[in-house]
Amino acid sequence: MHTTKLPKEQKKQLIGELQHYFLMERDEELGELPAELMLDFMLSLLSPVIRNQAVEDAVRTVRERMGAAGGGPVFSSASEPDGAEMNSGWDMAPLERTAAEKEAKRKKNRSGKRIAAEKLQKN
Repeated sequence: MHTTKLPKEQKKQLIGELQHYFLMERDEELGELPAELMLDFMLSLLSPVIRNQAVEDAVRTVRERMGAAGGGPVFSSASEPDGAEMNSGWDMAPLERTAAEKEAKRKKNRSGKRIAAEKLQKN
């Protein structure tokens, strides 16, 4: 299981917070090493859960914004609404449609430029 690596100063601050919590709430002194081990354990448990939730929130936000922009679905999920499993497959239809639209626009621009050039030559 991958754990989150914290900067030294941030880890030191969180260790202090754990020690303070134990002193205030449990009236126990917690040494630096036990507090660090507890923090590492908590991070190993919570990091994947928090990371997965953050990814799900980001995917939901992108879907909502793409839907509001009229872009249609960007990716598809195998199991909604709980989102526990995410399909890594992309829905390529919007991209393909965009490429076809771009090509049609290029052809139109080329013909428009040709017509404009012909008009200039006549004058």
